[in-house]
Amino acid sequence: QPCGKDEWAPEGSETCFPRTMVFLTWHEPISWVLLAANTPLLVLVAGMLACLPGT
Repeated sequence: QPCGKDEWAPEGSETCFPRTMVFLTWHEPISWVLLAANTPLLVLVAGMLACLPGT
């Protein structure tokens, strides 16, 4: 039997488990690491788009 919409099963298993959602909060260090890594990339892309003619 297939699992329900809010369930999942490992490959080859017939047992369904409930899905859980985990959200990052600003209090977790990984959130700040991801923000610090993405900010320069955003600035770089915005700068490239601003400098290229026709964009």
